[in-house]
Amino acid sequence: MTVVFSNTGDVDTRVLAALWDDIPDARVLNIRPGAPDARRAVDSAIAAEEDTLILCGHGSPQGLFDPSVMARGNLAAIARNPPYLVDVTNAPSIRARRVVGVWCYAASFAESAGLRGFFTGMFVSNPAEASFVGCPGRDSAATITEQEVLFCRRVNALLRAGTPLSEWIPRLNAQADRSIGVVRYNYDRLRARL
Repeated sequence: MTVVFSNTGDVDTRVLAALWDDIPDARVLNIRPGAPDARRAVDSAIAAEEDTLILCGHGSPQGLFDPSVMARGNLAAIARNPPYLVDVTNAPSIRARRVVGVWCYAASFAESAGLRGFFTGMFVSNPAEASFVGCPGRDSAATITEQEVLFCRRVNALLRAGTPLSEWIPRLNAQADRSIGVVRYNYDRLRARL
């Protein structure tokens, strides 16, 4: 398993480590602000991985953000043209039989890039995002983070058990506390592209 971790260092991304906890031999590319040659390392890793590829962090419908460039560049220019670790230019190099994308709008990216696997839609990971998307309820930052950790642990369990991707969404929904607005919002946007 290879993990491409777009790590901006915020709480939203720190909790993503639960995705690969206790998975033996998981190779983690922890891409942080200021990391040298991040895109080249990611290009090599996604082309080499044939089994499981996890792509996670912050992103958009255009791909997974590259925090290594974001720390060095002009913020106004980056806002107009954000740099990506994974986008339509290197997505065709992905050979993994199982791809897991956990970032905001990963499912939209997967559809446009023709990727198969399990992906999140817009995934609320803090109160500002909840407010921005009109998420139902007024869940606290602590509740949102707690639910994000639970989601990551549940995905981790599916990975470790070798559960077929076709079963992931029903199993995740069976465990979800849908009385929590952010949970309903996030889980309703999960997609499996088989």
